[in-house]
Amino acid sequence: KARQQGFSTLAEAILYSLTLVYDNFSCAVIADKDKNSQHLFEISKYYNDNVMNSSELVFLHRQQEKSNAKEFKFKDNNSSMSIETAGSRRAGQSHTFQALHCSEISTWINAKETFISINQTLPNAPRTLQILETTANGIGNHAYNLWWDATENLGSPESSIIPIFVAWWEHAEYQMPIPQGVQFIMTKEEQDITKKYKDMYSVTLTSEQLYWRRWCIRNNCGGDVRQFNQEYPGCPEEAFLASGSPVFDVDTLSRAYEYEFKNKLNYKKYDIDEYMGKLRFQVGNSNGLEGDIDMYGMPVPNFRYLITADPAEGKEGGDYSVCNVFCIRSGEQVAHYSTQVDVDLFGMNVYRLAVLYNNAMIAPERNNHGHSLITILENQYNYGNIYKFDDDSLGFPTTTKSRVDAINDLKRLLREGYLLFHNLKTIKELMTFVKDKGKMQAQEGCHDDEVTTLWVAAYVMTRGLLSDVSAAVDAKQTNSYKTFYHDIRKQRLKGNKKPNKTTGW
Repeated sequence: KARQQGFSTLAEAILYSLTLVYDNFSCAVIADKDKNSQHLFEISKYYNDNVMNSSELVFLHRQQEKSNAKEFKFKDNNSSMSIETAGSRRAGQSHTFQALHCSEISTWINAKETFISINQTLPNAPRTLQILETTANGIGNHAYNLWWDATENLGSPESSIIPIFVAWWEHAEYQMPIPQGVQFIMTKEEQDITKKYKDMYSVTLTSEQLYWRRWCIRNNCGGDVRQFNQEYPGCPEEAFLASGSPVFDVDTLSRAYEYEFKNKLNYKKYDIDEYMGKLRFQVGNSNGLEGDIDMYGMPVPNFRYLITADPAEGKEGGDYSVCNVFCIRSGEQVAHYSTQVDVDLFGMNVYRLAVLYNNAMIAPERNNHGHSLITILENQYNYGNIYKFDDDSLGFPTTTKSRVDAINDLKRLLREGYLLFHNLKTIKELMTFVKDKGKMQAQEGCHDDEVTTLWVAAYVMTRGLLSDVSAAVDAKQTNSYKTFYHDIRKQRLKGNKKPNKTTGW
């Protein structure tokens, strides 16, 4: 959320109302510091004082058993409201609550551990509520991870968090009259964000809103647009301020993320084990199991595909092994596989995908566990279509030089509109890949497993090994590819399942 929009006050009103109305109902307010918890609690006490002293609300009057700086309790319905501090290791211990207001969780110390501990005080039962409200505080912290997990799993029965974002431009007070005699002319940056919000939300910013934004950047944010975006975001992606400079264009990726998020339920998810021994996947999933593979397009006869893979150790809680499948002609991500299985199982599934997608070329990142993957593909599956690097060795070797070259290739393909991504995790990792202290790497607290497979794909695609890609990019045909492809994709999302001869949809 943006600052000063009244959500903390609203949360306190909700918790106080529940305490007042329900019997045996315990609520707690939890903030990053004791003084902040106390401030929020004072809001609830203000509500309570006004209700109890109102002659018009006699029907809500309660007999108070306790009222002090940290708690008040009603005697007649045995309901109470108290405060806790997230910085305390004993926060919430020995208590059971029916409602929690967790404030500014992005600034909590040991946020993940504290959050897990506090959650144990809230039973999984009807008539329980947890409100998490915060402004953003950088990338990689627990609040950041909670937000994106809730966003990406919205609608899943396994996710209980409903993400709600409120932009600065939705707040009526965030506008300023333009002084008489002043001609307001939008800057290029203001024109860009106006177009972005219109594309994403079908909203048109007024001159008064932009004038307030310009004033706020100069006077409240030290002239720093990025700081304004964190304190007063216009979309979720703006809120999370990276410590380094993003390597890839965040605005473009934000639009892609928003588009794919809206359409993600139109894509199918498959369990690869459902199709053991079969060369082709069947549409649908008869037993309803949710699998590891997201598929965005079925293989088209005579089309060429590229698979890039970055295997990890396979330990639970460690890095993920990632595999991406690209259609060479359209530059589209047609399948995505992310897992924490052992390398031999990962290799088996990479092989299956390769066979499925017309015996696709496999380009593994060969450092560390990549050697094992190559050995498995060669010896166990006798698979011959494995990418050879410049020195004729199998796989892509990540060195200082090849890494920089590959990242630059990826920047070029993204800038020219050739690559088209569907997977939300893929897009998110691109957004959190930054240049910090001279090095291009994942933002602290984030991962780059996805980005590794993407720069390998970009390197392979632009080195003349796949001539139709090089020709498309060099001839500047990429924008027409992208526009045409989006048109075909829209038709597919409307229910047209017949593959197009050019794009494969």
